[in-house]
Amino acid sequence: MSLSNPSISVVATTYNHEKYIEEAVQSVLAQTCEDFELVVVDDGSTDRTGEIVRSIRDPRVRYIHQPNQGPSVATNTGVDACRGKYLAMMAGDDVLHPDRLRKQREAYERGPARVLFSGAEFIDDDGQPLAGDFYPEMFDDLEVSRAQFLERLFFAPSCTSPRWSGLTAFSELRVFLEAGVCDPALFQAGDLGRFVQLLKKYEFETLPDRLYKVRIRTGWENLSGAAPDKQMRVINEMYLVMKTYFEGIPTELFREAFRPHLINPDFYSDMERACEEAFLYLRTSRHLDPLIAVERLYHLLNDPEGAAVLKRAYRYDSISFADTLKKLDVAKLFAGSNSVVAVEQGDGWLPENMVRQPVNPHVPQFWLNFNLEQFSSPRTIAWVPFEEPRLGRIKVERFRYRDANDVVHDLAPASLSRHACTFVGGEHVFDSIDARLYFAPPGRVKQLEVSGRMELLPPAQTCARLASALAEKQATIDQLARQLSALTEKQATMGPVAHPFEDVAAGQLGRARRSLWSSLGRRARHGVRRLRGIFSP
Repeated sequence: MSLSNPSISVVATTYNHEKYIEEAVQSVLAQTCEDFELVVVDDGSTDRTGEIVRSIRDPRVRYIHQPNQGPSVATNTGVDACRGKYLAMMAGDDVLHPDRLRKQREAYERGPARVLFSGAEFIDDDGQPLAGDFYPEMFDDLEVSRAQFLERLFFAPSCTSPRWSGLTAFSELRVFLEAGVCDPALFQAGDLGRFVQLLKKYEFETLPDRLYKVRIRTGWENLSGAAPDKQMRVINEMYLVMKTYFEGIPTELFREAFRPHLINPDFYSDMERACEEAFLYLRTSRHLDPLIAVERLYHLLNDPEGAAVLKRAYRYDSISFADTLKKLDVAKLFAGSNSVVAVEQGDGWLPENMVRQPVNPHVPQFWLNFNLEQFSSPRTIAWVPFEEPRLGRIKVERFRYRDANDVVHDLAPASLSRHACTFVGGEHVFDSIDARLYFAPPGRVKQLEVSGRMELLPPAQTCARLASALAEKQATIDQLARQLSALTEKQATMGPVAHPFEDVAAGQLGRARRSLWSSLGRRARHGVRRLRGIFSP
């Protein structure tokens, strides 16, 4: 091996990894393939990371320190310093399998220029194996074509799978350099941008071996962890990366990758392809992709040629665009925020007998119109003001329905039956997160219209109120338990004398206690299930 001309360069980026960096470095030095160099790029660590790396006396280890600039700049620094023919990436808190470099180089040399990935295992803070997968796998099968990669990567809700991420990537250094640098402004999606560019030119291959160990740090301290601020950042970074996703993809590869999703797979002009790309952005599940679609459709409609193609080939015009804008909640103001009407037709409260309308929790005034024509024999119609678990109050200004003969019936708010809410001063105040209003119509109902003003407590206050109510119930149970204990002790001191009234009282108290616990248990389990989504990222 020549230290100035190694076969493989390994780039390890690190930031405040003093607890893990020695194990990471030693896992590289323990490789069964010895012809390599390790370039450790320290992105301005403030702990003992640099001291630990410098203490490792091995000529294959090169240490570079830079002011803190983020992981993308650190990666670019490391790649620029590489001297090997091949390049392998890793993070300074992870661990390599001893055979990673050997197996990936041998596999690579059996084929053309491409990018190799491998499977990954998961370890904890102390290096112990963790069961399960902590990132979603994008591919269950390993034989995936470049077109399939492009399609799945575009429609994937998350792009952090170790199956393809930069952590397990291996290729020639020149291949990586062709993709350009990682975007310095992106901390979590910088490597994604690079690999999207590589995918437009090269095949990707995934080895079945698990050659990389991803460390899941306590409290999800990983850069791509589950903390809300990190999730928010990656959503915004993904938007920036996805804006240029289709640029540079040859037309035939684009057609092959997205044919099942194209409106006109046999398009022939660049303008038609631009229209197809815009419509594709409407079909992904990522939060901000519809905004890309809106921007592109807007520019196409303001271009005479684009507007003509949209109208001729896709029957899409400014009226269609206005309708699109009406349906797209890009700001997610209504995400998970629905008002629900449930119809009971003698077969119970079935999920398929529910109709939902989005309602904005940030705007007190609301107007809702539910189409109920599909229900032929409603016995009871229940309106759930807000599906998300929130406490609050609602002032119903109009509650009316249209029957099968198109006759409109106005119902007074005070006359409505109520569940888990109290009618006070002209308002319905939620007693729990299951609040609903209901009535029994005499016949078929075509439409239900509800309008008024709704004020909801924030999720945190709702949670606090529910916790307080549960504590009050617990205090009641504790009081009943003390009374029962006192009765039991009294009976024990009086001996075997029959006290039928005490037996009856104890039995009733026991039954009441069990009933109360059962009821509270059901409510708690139901409440926890509904509250589980409030604070999730």
